[in-house]
Amino acid sequence: MKLFFDHICGKQADTDFIHMLVSATVDKGEEQEALDNGWCPSNIWYKQDTDFMRDNKIVWYQSRQSRINLSKYSITSTEKKARKKITKNNVKINITQNPDFKKLYKIYLNYINHKNFSDMMSEKEFMESYDNDTDFFILYDDCAFSVVEPVGESLISHQFCWDYKNPVLGLGRYSTYEEINLTEKMGLKYLYLGPSYETHAKYKSSFQGFEFWTGRKWCDDESKYFDLLDQDEKIESVSELNNSYDSFFDSFSV
Repeated sequence: MKLFFDHICGKQADTDFIHMLVSATVDKGEEQEALDNGWCPSNIWYKQDTDFMRDNKIVWYQSRQSRINLSKYSITSTEKKARKKITKNNVKINITQNPDFKKLYKIYLNYINHKNFSDMMSEKEFMESYDNDTDFFILYDDCAFSVVEPVGESLISHQFCWDYKNPVLGLGRYSTYEEINLTEKMGLKYLYLGPSYETHAKYKSSFQGFEFWTGRKWCDDESKYFDLLDQDEKIESVSELNNSYDSFFDSFSV
């Protein structure tokens, strides 16, 4: 593994604040060790024409990753009810490595617009990100899809998109059940749910076996997780961000 620290900006006059991007390239065979230590791969982390992109290397990044530890997971009554709803509404679920990317991109655009996200991939960027021989696509009729990738002993959930034309289906949460099911079928140990920031990520802890990465260890304390997400929402300035350091290290003594 080779680490990179891109120093973006900082403040020294009134407060000690440093902002940097921490990334890495991971050698073959090191993937699970990287995942176990809070790293996650991303083929869209660097959009510039960097050495990473020219060399066609996958960039791994550090963040507050979250995952489901399948050794601690079991089917709940909530999941059973969700599956009955999907069956009742005749939603067909298909897993493939060769989807119709034009259909997927239309769903993606509907999803981005529904969520009012400002960061949107072009159709070319979308194709380049997911048209490969490692990703699997979980399709829910023509209204939603998940993009997942087996890496080491884990399944990584890269993307979920839904057109929200039939909100009663609750496909956002249900998609995680299907990803857990696929993780089990593949004989893998973990489902990685991606970074978790701000209060909209609270739902992730409702799944049994949930863990999040503190930067030093995996933690399953839901109250500490919620405190971090609540704090994310409150930070609106550099000084508030700087003040958050003390509360973090008070919660996670090292």
